[in-house]
Amino acid sequence: MKQNNSISRRLLLLLLIFPCFLFAQTTLTGKISDPNGNTVPFVNVIEKGTSNGTTSDIDGNY
Repeated sequence: MKQNNSISRRLLLLLLIFPCFLFAQTTLTGKISDPNGNTVPFVNVIEKGTSNGTTSDIDGNY
């Protein structure tokens, strides 16, 4: 009985934590352009307030 209770607690903990991992995996995409509408290649894009970042490609996509 004690082992069954331990398994139930572990399963409950797993089910409570698992959704956090699903929400943490989001993708941000966009296109960088100058005021004239021309794409800007190889620009560093940093998410404000975090250390998340990437670089745009030759077409300005990130």
